[in-house]
Amino acid sequence: GVIRNLLLQSLDDPYRKICTAVGMAVASIAQYDWPEEWPELMSILLKLISDQTNMNGVRGALRCLALFSGDLDDKLLPKLVPVLFPCLYTIASSVNVYDSSMRRRALAILHSCIATLGVMSGVFERETRELMTPMLKTWLEQFSSILSPPVSSEDPEDWGLRMEVVKSLTQMVQSFPKLVLSEFSVILEPLWQTFASCLRVYELASIQGMDDSYAGRTDSDGGDQSLEAFIIQLFE
Repeated sequence: GVIRNLLLQSLDDPYRKICTAVGMAVASIAQYDWPEEWPELMSILLKLISDQTNMNGVRGALRCLALFSGDLDDKLLPKLVPVLFPCLYTIASSVNVYDSSMRRRALAILHSCIATLGVMSGVFERETRELMTPMLKTWLEQFSSILSPPVSSEDPEDWGLRMEVVKSLTQMVQSFPKLVLSEFSVILEPLWQTFASCLRVYELASIQGMDDSYAGRTDSDGGDQSLEAFIIQLFE
């Protein structure tokens, strides 16, 4: 218990590498101790990601949630979605408050949770539909606002953000096709805008060699942030 508390107090360490290591340690312990032996963990993490006065805490809590969001099961996730998704939405939509890496990580957590809900929907169709329906439209509108501006040739952080949007959108379509179809018109044009403007950027960078394609660039998790990776995700 003492070690767990010390780790949580260190999640907002200003040094990124320490913050990452602490997040990994918390996530590892959580796999065994949460929720039975560590019931307060999620409320602490949710409090951290909601605190706009402590950006290091937001970063650390997001890092931690990203690491074990894929392990949430059909007992834990339904209770968590109504409180977690609004927090993630606030981060993803607050352009002037959170940087691209935080917004991207919030979307990665969303993607992971939707994938689990999709698996659950085979058995708990009504329950998962009731969880997704109230928030689907607002998320699709947020995806639209991220995808609408033309793709910049010099902003790989934006490519990474759009990549997570496309992944989450794809997961939504795969997991809840009927729900998404009824609201899909809001995302169609922005998706095409991203697709069309991205091809122009790709032509300048990779074919004509006039712009930097940022080949080999990775994010803080080691994920590929090159233009080519973004193009591949779009085509998928």
